[in-house]
Amino acid sequence: MFSGMMESIILELNYNGLMRKQASIGRLFPTFGQRVRKVASRGGVTLVEKLPHTWHFKVASVTTADKTGNPGLQFDVYIRFVNLDEVIKQYAGDKKFWNDKKTDVDYRLLSSELMHRVDIETDCSCPADLYWGAEYIKTQRDAQYDHGEFRAPDIRNPKQYGALCKHGELVFEVLPMYVSTFASFLKEFWSEEIQDAVNTVGRGFTPAQRLAAADLSRQEEETMKKGNRPGEGGRTSKLSPREEQEEEEFKAGETPEAEPVGDGEDIATAEPMGDIDLGGEPEKKSTKTGSPSTSASGKSGVKGSKTSTKSGTKGIGSGNNSALKPNNKKGTK
Repeated sequence: MFSGMMESIILELNYNGLMRKQASIGRLFPTFGQRVRKVASRGGVTLVEKLPHTWHFKVASVTTADKTGNPGLQFDVYIRFVNLDEVIKQYAGDKKFWNDKKTDVDYRLLSSELMHRVDIETDCSCPADLYWGAEYIKTQRDAQYDHGEFRAPDIRNPKQYGALCKHGELVFEVLPMYVSTFASFLKEFWSEEIQDAVNTVGRGFTPAQRLAAADLSRQEEETMKKGNRPGEGGRTSKLSPREEQEEEEFKAGETPEAEPVGDGEDIATAEPMGDIDLGGEPEKKSTKTGSPSTSASGKSGVKGSKTSTKSGTKGIGSGNNSALKPNNKKGTK
């Protein structure tokens, strides 16, 4: 009874999980293995179509073919690889699945791993897949392909043994033999995703980190595609009201108004440079007019004037002229 309870709660969706669930089918059909061998002898399994997520097989019929007198009758078995993109991101960068030189992925090694890791949905078109409860059992585990079945097999399979009909069983038995086919399938449909996973290995990421890095890369690509549309890019810092006004005036070709200097004085009302206090003794003014004086005081006055001009130029911002400095900076702007 305990094993039956455990059997009913197995929720693994990958190849190994489905095969473990299928192992109980002998309790419902003791001769189930013989029936599968008979299907194989009638023509077995043929892969007829490969799509990026789905493989389509044709499988020979036995019981229905015998009843209808149509020995060439076949059923359709589908396998869908549900999360193949995710397991590629997780395992393709693992050097355990690379070539001997560790320069690139070995597709055959990788394909064997992915076939057992990827979640699977499957379905068979034969009547038994529905009537003996396989479709209901797969639906309860999110492993039923294309359509769900919600009517429990309370009469034919009340304990819900197995998960596959004999055609599905045969496909899953031979599926590991398709490793080379799966490798070429990966090259055809998934080579870009595999190469992206390989390229992240140089950063020393773990499988979980590689998966997170791939998601981040995808988000960055989406952000770049958005460009500088309003609210999705460009400058995000907020300007002050004054800066916004100046920016608008600049765009309109206007010059921003000068701000007051010091205590409300501007350059026009500043004191004349001749009255700037440069320190030292005050310059003696000549009382003579006309030609320049040749006296000692006159020479001193001429030299003092030159010195005063140079000192005044260098001395802006010292003494009583400190109010001129910020106004010059504003004027430069």
